[in-house]
Amino acid sequence: MNLDKLYKLQAELDRTILENEKKRTGKEMNKNTLLEQTILALLVEVGELANTTRCFKHWSIKGSMKDEIILDELADVWHFYLSIGNQIGVKLLDEHIDPEGSAYSKLNLSEKVKTFRFLYFLAGNFSNVSRAITGGYYIKFGTALALLGEMLGFTEEEIEQAYMKKHKENYRRQEEGY
Repeated sequence: MNLDKLYKLQAELDRTILENEKKRTGKEMNKNTLLEQTILALLVEVGELANTTRCFKHWSIKGSMKDEIILDELADVWHFYLSIGNQIGVKLLDEHIDPEGSAYSKLNLSEKVKTFRFLYFLAGNFSNVSRAITGGYYIKFGTALALLGEMLGFTEEEIEQAYMKKHKENYRRQEEGY
């Protein structure tokens, strides 16, 4: 994935959203409120992604949803993850998700359920920006998210294409007053 490009695109989208919010309400969004809301949105999207995979539903014989739906939810998670990185001033680098990269190789998560639980744990620490940065929680989340995408059978290219598709849809939604 071209993460640098995605961070820039996300920053532009977030600026548009905040400008529209200011036009609508007449007020600028408080940075702490914005971060807290974005973290909650990330957690919700992680849950929605888990739901599409149905990996935790041992009581059900239905399989996962269609790949297109899973990719759409995965793109949502990436949108909020990148937004948080822009807000706290940390960026996941391509070498972090390189299978030979140190942070990626330290993640030995073989099960989807454990990976989802790990993502929740890491994101739960984002509110403490210092811990998110110095504790490495933000970078670990990104590497685990990239690993999850791989575990779900998607290539980096497919994930980036899904991100771009959702990015375009998010701009359309802004234009329509979503």
